[in-house]
Amino acid sequence: VSVNMSYEYHVVISVPLVIENLPPDKAIATPFPKSVQLRLRGSGWRSAALMLGADPRCIIDASSLRPHAHAFVLDDVIDRITIPIGIQPIDMKPESLYFDFDRYTQKRVPVLLNAEAEFRAGYGQVGETIVTPDSVTIGGAASVLATISGWPTTRTTFTDLKFPLDAGVPLADSASHYLRLSPQAVHVRIDVQQFAEKTITGLLVETHAVPQNKEV
Repeated sequence: VSVNMSYEYHVVISVPLVIENLPPDKAIATPFPKSVQLRLRGSGWRSAALMLGADPRCIIDASSLRPHAHAFVLDDVIDRITIPIGIQPIDMKPESLYFDFDRYTQKRVPVLLNAEAEFRAGYGQVGETIVTPDSVTIGGAASVLATISGWPTTRTTFTDLKFPLDAGVPLADSASHYLRLSPQAVHVRIDVQQFAEKTITGLLVETHAVPQNKEV
């Protein structure tokens, strides 16, 4: 173990991006990932210290950035995280990050239900699916909100339904780190009833408006 741990290794870690001190009247107008993937090189002992230690975070102070577009590359991220001495950064994915700012605003958009219902044999849905509330408020950069016409829920599947369903479904949070959602979940109601059959006999069948030169 001692010999193997003295060798040099490459490790990949995921570093969350945290934006702090963003003015209340400003919002980030360039979508960015929740985290970046860093590939680092170091001895086995130092790599173990990195993997077993506290998870690093990249904290970006928005008040220190220029009011217009700002680019971040590998060195900028490394300067904002703590890694053990002797660990050398190799590359980052994505290779660069861009931050731009715009006026903060809010917008109300309809909820897009991304759910599938599967019923037990002999049961089915009665009426329409009811989503409450049917719209949500999104807060963020005006230029970003202009491209959004609706907001989906997380992908959800309800199986083996035989009773009316009343369940909470969270909204998709893929952009929740730079957009604000209110509320963050909705309620879905589906009326489920058992199928029934009834046989009606003795119905009189009549024909109307048959042409004189035709027979039924």
